Amino acid sequence: MPPTTQDPARTPARQARVIHTTVPRASSPERQANIRARIGRLVLMCLLVLGALMTVFATHYVEKRGDATLARAQRLLSGHPVADDLIQAPALLPIALREMLIGGRTEQALLTLRQLPQAQRAQAAKFEVAALLESGDIDRARTLWLGVTDLGGKNSPFHRRIGRGLLALQSGDRAALFDRNGAPVAYRSGDGRVRLNDEIDPHVLPESSLAALPELGGARLTLDLALSEELLQALRDRVQRRVQGGLVILDANNAALLAAITTAPTNGSLAHDFLLSTREPASIAKLLTTSAALRAGFNPNTEIRRNRCTGAVLLDGQPLYCSRIGGKLSGLNHAMATSCNVAFALLGKRLGAGRLIDEYRRFGFADDAQREQPLYGHLLDTHPNEREMGDLSIGLNQVEITPLHAAVMARTFVDGYLRTPHLLVARDGLLGLSPQTAEIDRANRDLLGRIPAPLAYRDGEHPLLIPEWLPTLQSAMGAVADPGGTAYGVEPSGFGVAMKTGTASEEATGFHINYIGFAPQDNPQYAFALRLTHGRTSKRIRRQAQAATRDILRILANYQGHPVVASSERIARTRDAGSRTNPLAKDSLDNQRGLNTQRGLNPQKDLPGQKDRVAAGAG
Repeated sequence: MPPTTQDPARTPARQARVIHTTVPRASSPERQANIRARIGRLVLMCLLVLGALMTVFATHYVEKRGDATLARAQRLLSGHPVADDLIQAPALLPIALREMLIGGRTEQALLTLRQLPQAQRAQAAKFEVAALLESGDIDRARTLWLGVTDLGGKNSPFHRRIGRGLLALQSGDRAALFDRNGAPVAYRSGDGRVRLNDEIDPHVLPESSLAALPELGGARLTLDLALSEELLQALRDRVQRRVQGGLVILDANNAALLAAITTAPTNGSLAHDFLLSTREPASIAKLLTTSAALRAGFNPNTEIRRNRCTGAVLLDGQPLYCSRIGGKLSGLNHAMATSCNVAFALLGKRLGAGRLIDEYRRFGFADDAQREQPLYGHLLDTHPNEREMGDLSIGLNQVEITPLHAAVMARTFVDGYLRTPHLLVARDGLLGLSPQTAEIDRANRDLLGRIPAPLAYRDGEHPLLIPEWLPTLQSAMGAVADPGGTAYGVEPSGFGVAMKTGTASEEATGFHINYIGFAPQDNPQYAFALRLTHGRTSKRIRRQAQAATRDILRILANYQGHPVVASSERIARTRDAGSRTNPLAKDSLDNQRGLNTQRGLNPQKDLPGQKDRVAAGAG
């Protein structure tokens, strides 16, 4: 058998090479991991590139949309949005319409609504009703209201205001009157009849306010009904028996009439006439005597220190009594705090009739024969003798003042300017949604008149009291509420008051008091004048006045945003302490009769027909 020849292709080496080239080698785990990592990096790079492209696109898109939204917002804030803006951004629709109505742009609101699609316009039906009512288109407003089933919430304040306004208009009313916060006060019908809102108490509404009710449309008063009602309740709680009370509150900054209330019967009237009532100012006039002395160049402290209060002073041979024996007076603050009649009668004598009467006129007191403004006080006699000058110096017999004038006087001591009060803050629509303050100055003059002061001082054109005098006057007023003062104990903790008290009497009506002041003393926000009348005794009516003043100041402090907690125990302690440490705080009428009798002065004999007059003029 011939030897077998081995195929070169089958040699072991070749065979190994063939196997190596024809059979793939198994991949190692490390190699597989490397492959996956490479693929992952490639995918990540693709994603990053794609993300960058998307970011660029999105940024451009957002900026473009943002510019459009910003432009819409700017048009909205500027008060000139267009219908396209509101169609593309429906969330802005209620904001834009509400802003238009509040801003008094009712025609723009109606035009915008007419340009909206029907579905979007239907959703804004309540705004269209409001715009029609504010513009005076009553018939269209009524038709739209009756055809709408959903006005965006039956219990919403906006809905209730529209409903209340439409009910009034359906009753034939064509005009509405609101308080400063938009609360309805009164309505006027087409035939001119006026009716109050059912919730209004006539005792918080002065007659002058109803004169602000227009023939068509709306008006907004400076009065704050919520504050007035709270003050009225406090006054009713403190005024007892036959005593009647009234209160005027002015904004200390601009003389706006915030409240004018009374507990006196209104006899079925829609409003009260408390602002017209006149009484002697009594001791609050001592502030005018002091300002007259400052104007004449006298130092009130020096003038008063020269005198000693013995309980009475003879003027033209006739006695003028003080409610207490003050003894040696330390100065103006002492005399003002204890309301010493003798000190201010002698200061008035030093001034002379001309200077004192001129000061009254500067403060707006007209001569009786020339009186044209019934809301302000007047001088009964402009040629007083020496004894009558003593009365004029302490606000008795020769002069009368209204509660409104007393509040104006109190406000003057805040900054030295005599400002005529105002009652109308804005013209408004029928719903009270769009107050407009333009062209109301003349209307205000017609409502409360212009205080009959010299033109140079009227309406704050020039200061009535120069700044250098104010610290002296304000310090003296602050002393009235300090220990030993006639108003000690009325000041709530943390709410200082500068004030002056006054008490007088009339044979027909008995005793009355006038309390005036401003608070808080360090940052005045309110000026007030409290009057109580028909008191049987001076002691009793002063007690009621102090309690009422304490409650009034507490309400004003809480209303201003500085809540105070009055402590009856603290007030009782301070009052008792004041009586123990300062005998001048005692003002028993019987004690004063005894003191005067000891000196041989008989009030009933020396002043016939003026029983108990020794207490008049005292704080």
